[in-house]
Amino acid sequence: MDTSAIKAVVFDCDGVMFDTALANRKFYNDLLATFNKAPLDDEQFKNIHMMTVKAAVEYLYPEMDDHQPVYKM
Repeated sequence: MDTSAIKAVVFDCDGVMFDTALANRKFYNDLLATFNKAPLDDEQFKNIHMMTVKAAVEYLYPEMDDHQPVYKM
Protein backbone atom coordinates (compact mmCIF):
# COMPACT_ATOMS: atom_id res chain seq x y z
CA MET A 1 0.00 0.00 0.00
CA ASP A 2 1.40 3.35 -1.05
CA THR A 3 0.97 5.80 1.84
CA SER A 4 2.99 8.66 0.34
CA ALA A 5 -0.18 10.61 -0.54
CA ILE A 6 -1.41 10.67 3.07
CA LYS A 7 -1.09 14.20 4.45
CA ALA A 8 -2.68 13.69 7.87
CA VAL A 9 -4.35 11.16 10.12
CA VAL A 10 -7.10 12.63 12.27
CA PHE A 11 -8.34 10.98 15.45
CA ASP A 12 -11.75 12.02 16.76
CA CYS A 13 -11.60 11.53 20.52
CA ASP A 14 -14.41 13.72 21.77
CA GLY A 15 -17.43 13.01 19.61
CA VAL A 16 -17.00 15.90 17.18
CA MET A 17 -17.08 13.73 14.06
CA PHE A 18 -18.55 10.51 15.47
CA ASP A 19 -20.82 10.01 18.46
CA THR A 20 -19.23 7.04 20.20
CA ALA A 21 -21.07 7.34 23.53
CA LEU A 22 -23.28 4.27 23.03
CA ALA A 23 -20.38 2.14 21.80
CA ASN A 24 -18.23 3.21 24.76
CA ARG A 25 -21.00 2.50 27.23
CA LYS A 26 -21.57 -0.96 25.74
CA PHE A 27 -17.83 -1.70 25.81
CA TYR A 28 -17.47 -0.83 29.48
CA ASN A 29 -20.74 -2.54 30.47
CA ASP A 30 -19.59 -5.74 28.73
CA LEU A 31 -16.26 -5.47 30.53
CA LEU A 32 -17.97 -4.93 33.88
CA ALA A 33 -20.30 -7.91 33.29
CA THR A 34 -17.28 -10.13 32.67
CA PHE A 35 -16.21 -9.42 36.24
CA ASN A 36 -19.76 -9.69 37.66
CA LYS A 37 -20.05 -5.96 38.27
CA ALA A 38 -23.14 -3.83 37.76
CA PRO A 39 -23.52 -1.79 34.56
CA LEU A 40 -22.40 1.82 34.56
CA ASP A 41 -24.72 4.29 36.17
CA ASP A 42 -25.07 7.71 34.55
CA GLU A 43 -22.54 9.36 36.87
CA GLN A 44 -19.90 6.69 36.23
CA PHE A 45 -20.45 6.94 32.49
CA LYS A 46 -20.16 10.72 32.54
CA ASN A 47 -16.82 10.34 34.32
CA ILE A 48 -15.27 7.58 32.21
CA HIS A 49 -16.47 8.77 28.81
CA MET A 50 -13.70 11.35 28.65
CA MET A 51 -11.02 9.27 30.42
CA THR A 52 -8.27 7.22 28.88
CA VAL A 53 -8.85 3.47 29.03
CA LYS A 54 -6.19 3.20 31.74
CA ALA A 55 -7.86 5.86 33.88
CA ALA A 56 -11.30 4.32 33.32
CA VAL A 57 -10.11 0.85 34.32
CA GLU A 58 -8.50 2.23 37.47
CA TYR A 59 -11.72 4.12 38.26
CA LEU A 60 -14.00 1.12 37.65
CA TYR A 61 -11.79 -1.46 39.39
CA PRO A 62 -10.31 0.36 42.40
CA GLU A 63 -10.27 -2.87 44.39
CA MET A 64 -7.76 -4.48 42.01
CA ASP A 65 -4.03 -3.95 42.50
CA ASP A 66 -3.25 -5.63 39.18
CA HIS A 67 -5.45 -4.62 36.23
CA GLN A 68 -3.89 -7.06 33.76
CA PRO A 69 -6.90 -9.44 33.92
CA VAL A 70 -9.11 -6.55 32.77
CA TYR A 71 -6.79 -5.67 29.89
CA LYS A 72 -6.67 -9.30 28.76
CA MET A 73 -10.43 -9.39 28.19
